[in-house]
Amino acid sequence: MNISYKFLDLRTLEFAYFDENLNGDEGRMEIKTSFGYGVDASTHRLSCMLEVMYSIEDRPVMKIKTGATYELDAESFGSFVKGETFEMPVEPVRHFSSMLYGATRGILSCKLEGTRLQQMILPPRNLDTTIAEPLHIALRE
Repeated sequence: MNISYKFLDLRTLEFAYFDENLNGDEGRMEIKTSFGYGVDASTHRLSCMLEVMYSIEDRPVMKIKTGATYELDAESFGSFVKGETFEMPVEPVRHFSSMLYGATRGILSCKLEGTRLQQMILPPRNLDTTIAEPLHIALRE
């Protein structure tokens, strides 16, 4: 499947770290990630959002939320429109999500540089198991 698109932007929507929640005798660090998506049919744009939360024993340690916007050409966008629904197969969803995930790893590294949390990296991740379903979004006028 060949999709023509243009990368429009990358944003850090939220960022916070809670140094006070690290007390030296930490337990196991838990990392939760979640993706979100949106489309704008009038501009042929796909938005991807990624939220990452680090915590230790339910104490938040760090949170970052990023977003990226891609503009698909009219033909590519149209190939995903099925009636009143935008339906993108899992492979391109993984592609766009992987680009955002990798960018978020870099953003996080820069934001934590020089802090006590600078060793907290977002580990590389194969999104094959994380993103296992096609994307279905109802189109609105």
